Amino acid sequence: MGVPGLLPRTSSVDAITISPPSPLEVKGCWRVVGPVSFWTMVRKLEGSVWTKRIDEYGTFSMLPGDISRHIFDGLIHSKRLTRTNLEAFRGCDLQDIDLGEYSGVDDSWMEAIFSQGSTLLSANLSGSDVTDSGLVHIKDCENIQALNFNFCEQISDNGLNHINGLSNLTTLSLKRNNNITAQGMSALSGLVNLLNLDFERCPWIHGGLVHLRGLSKLRALNLNCCNCIDDADMEPLPGLINLESLNLDSCRIQDDGLVNLAGLHLLKCLELSDTEVGSNGLRHLSGLMNLERLNLSFTNITDGGLKYLSGLSTLRSLNLDVGQITNTGLEALTNFKNLQSLEICGGGLTDVGVANIKDLQWLVLLNLSQNNDLTDVSLELITGLTQLISLNLSNTGVTSAGLQHLKPLKKLKPLSLELTKVTANDIKRLQENDLPNLLNDVYRQLKLVQFSLHPQHQTFGYKFSKKQEVGRSDGLSQVLYEDRNPSVFIRGGSVANSVADPGPAESIMPNILCLEYNK
Repeated sequence: MGVPGLLPRTSSVDAITISPPSPLEVKGCWRVVGPVSFWTMVRKLEGSVWTKRIDEYGTFSMLPGDISRHIFDGLIHSKRLTRTNLEAFRGCDLQDIDLGEYSGVDDSWMEAIFSQGSTLLSANLSGSDVTDSGLVHIKDCENIQALNFNFCEQISDNGLNHINGLSNLTTLSLKRNNNITAQGMSALSGLVNLLNLDFERCPWIHGGLVHLRGLSKLRALNLNCCNCIDDADMEPLPGLINLESLNLDSCRIQDDGLVNLAGLHLLKCLELSDTEVGSNGLRHLSGLMNLERLNLSFTNITDGGLKYLSGLSTLRSLNLDVGQITNTGLEALTNFKNLQSLEICGGGLTDVGVANIKDLQWLVLLNLSQNNDLTDVSLELITGLTQLISLNLSNTGVTSAGLQHLKPLKKLKPLSLELTKVTANDIKRLQENDLPNLLNDVYRQLKLVQFSLHPQHQTFGYKFSKKQEVGRSDGLSQVLYEDRNPSVFIRGGSVANSVADPGPAESIMPNILCLEYNK
């Protein structure tokens, strides 16, 4: 919803009639005469703007808001917005300003940005050089609903004090900030309408979650890689009764900390990867009947803990990449009839255990890699999982003879059989004769594919830095990438091949990117 008095963001702008620009300018503003359609006006105005020096125009504030917004977004897209021509957009009723990762943005831009006042609904300043001083002007934006300060490493506790009066704020993101502390988080206690809060990779917020106790509307809390967070920090969480998503990946959480999650009955997504949680802690999750996604990878979970999960029939995604799950543990999974993604890597599974998942007919992603004792019998057992889109049986005992059992899996795209007795020619024949959608060899034809499997960046072209490059016995080069934060590493057992046409399965893959291409 927009602010009263403004055109709604989804309005039918073609029905609006305004006046075309005259070649004359009055004090830097357009003189307009004669009615034309909205988009005719836009095209004429844009033509004038792009053929003249944009810096010559003193202000666009006399234009209808939709036109000034269109020009503003065009300048950003073409990388032509500068500190100088930004001044022309003061008071232009801009609703959404997206300058994420835009070069040169610093405090000198802030006064003009926040001059939009009560009409400004969202501002993305991620990756900018804005400091605490630049945020002093944000107080006039009382209707703002979303702020993104990811990677703004010069914002500190003092900067948070400038946003503590923005009571309409629903989304606040402060990823990777080394200056925000528990004390500074007290400024958030008054943001009672906050729905989404992101403190990923903020290492000094231990003790600060107590200030969130009154934010009962909060739905999503991301504490990924906040390795300062421990069991004591979990104590305020029972008050967040509307919480639906909680990310505690790589936090120092143990079994006792999970008791504070037992009453979060609306929780749908829970990330506990790389924590110190063990089997005993899972008993606190047994009553979370709305849980849909649960990540227990790289924890201390064993077979005995899975019995506490057996009643969670709403689960759609379960990651048990812990290296300690055996056939016994899989007996608890038979009730997960809605499961779409299952990963059990590096454990002690045999074909007997796979029999417990053969009836999970809605599976679209199955990763059983590094279970060395699996044989072609497992391929025969999963032949009825006809919804499968992604299958990983790398480093198992399957052979070329077992590929015949995959023929009914017509939706299969990514197929990973690395370090098995299956040859590339065998897979090629399977693709040509039975599974035309198979993408196992497609990525080998690409020079480079960039596809992020990170939940926050599931788009093509996301920028990764090369982590390592190694040769392979089949003549391909394998390149492992990590995201921009150097604390994120490639972890064995969760490697997934990127694909050129991401489908539903890829949206629930691990946070690891593996690119393979011909040199």
